[in-house]
Amino acid sequence: MISNVFRELLKRNTPRWFVLIIDIYIVINTFIISYLIRFNFSFNFDTSKFILQLPVVVIAALISFLIVGSYKGIIRHTGIRDSINVIFSSLLIFGSLIAIVMVNHQFKFIPEFTIPKSIIAIHFLLNVFILIVIRFLYKELYTLLIAGSSIEKRVLIYGAGEAGMLVHSLLNDDKTNRTQIVGFIDDDKRKAGSKLNGIRVYN
Repeated sequence: MISNVFRELLKRNTPRWFVLIIDIYIVINTFIISYLIRFNFSFNFDTSKFILQLPVVVIAALISFLIVGSYKGIIRHTGIRDSINVIFSSLLIFGSLIAIVMVNHQFKFIPEFTIPKSIIAIHFLLNVFILIVIRFLYKELYTLLIAGSSIEKRVLIYGAGEAGMLVHSLLNDDKTNRTQIVGFIDDDKRKAGSKLNGIRVYN
């Protein structure tokens, strides 16, 4: 019963606003983790300054996500393009925070406000890693529970070149065809035994 409800939820396209909220929630948590890493997983830092910094991080993240549009992709079809958008969003957050800290340091708008550059760097790396991993985990979960549960055909693709990869992309992205790609066949013996997107190439 629960698994059926979960499958129905996965079948629906996740609303963009919900993805945006989840992304911002992740950014907040990665900022907390960045502080913990910087201070050796202890709370030996000024929490009042941290609370002052957090809204700035949230606003920078919100603006960056809205500019790049990384939340607009269909999560269950996440690919390289979506990963690149996440990297651009994270870079924009990184650059925005660096710029805010430098400008504030120069003009002393809020003297007690600053974010250590090491924390901003750690935050950037965590954002890139976790935001991309979460998307691919969701995609794999969808494939496992939805596509994987209704396979009717097992397919071999003839040709491990560009045309074969195009066919692979078309079949893999269309979850309604209920096919499983089990391998590529190619007459180039040099390709035999290698893998494309984790799928074996046969001679």
